[in-house]
Amino acid sequence: MSEVTYVVRCVETNKPLAGFFTPCDSKVTAFGYAKQLENYGYDSTYVVKRDCATGTEVEVFDTEVFV
Repeated sequence: MSEVTYVVRCVETNKPLAGFFTPCDSKVTAFGYAKQLENYGYDSTYVVKRDCATGTEVEVFDTEVFV
């Protein structure tokens, strides 16, 4: 397992939307899931990087990743 995971969170509640698609190991995949969640009506989402060793969220991404 990776040392970090990416989690999609809801802006309104500031809670992870873990019941859907995340956490996952890829930032690009997490943004894909965020886009899918927007299609389901979760308009305000963002992606955070979580350090698995400590459980802390170490970086916040509010814009899509381009590869």
